[in-house]
Amino acid sequence: SHFTSANPRVGLFQGTDEILDTGIDTHVHLFGLIKTAAPPDIRDRIARGEQVEAWHLLDASKFPALAQALVDKKMFLNPTLGAEWAQFSRHQEEFDRMAREFLNGPLGAVLPPESRPRYAGAYAPYRGEHAAEMAEGYRKVGEFVKEFVQRGGKVIAGADTGPTEPAGVTLHVEMRMLEEVGLTPMQALQAA
Repeated sequence: SHFTSANPRVGLFQGTDEILDTGIDTHVHLFGLIKTAAPPDIRDRIARGEQVEAWHLLDASKFPALAQALVDKKMFLNPTLGAEWAQFSRHQEEFDRMAREFLNGPLGAVLPPESRPRYAGAYAPYRGEHAAEMAEGYRKVGEFVKEFVQRGGKVIAGADTGPTEPAGVTLHVEMRMLEEVGLTPMQALQAA
């Protein structure tokens, strides 16, 4: 279940710690991690409905207990790393190449013309002003995923395919990024 489809850009959503006793068996995306592990002022801003991107401010000291709580509840984790951080992966150029090859292949040929530019830019280098913060956020999220797996947690390699991510390519991106944050190649294959 998506315990929430919300994210920091739309304000109010549930924290990962707030879903532990719901009976949900799969935690999809990691937006709830912000509400759970960000500093109190960030959580207060979220509670007021503000748009807050605070991945880089996550308190990693909260990760072990939270990861263990998810493991104890037998909750799977589907982090969808590629949807948020593919542009910060050391494999970004490979992802961009795969997406362009997809576009030039038989499946790309049947895409509606309005979709082609979005697919073409899916894994282009990040040019935003918050690149250092996003890169740090990816490092911290990777640390959480690794902690979860080291405690016996099970990961699902689900992609967040949508209007900008090439279907099929996204799963390969996700598996590569799971390995990048600390899963073994076999764990990444099992997750997929």
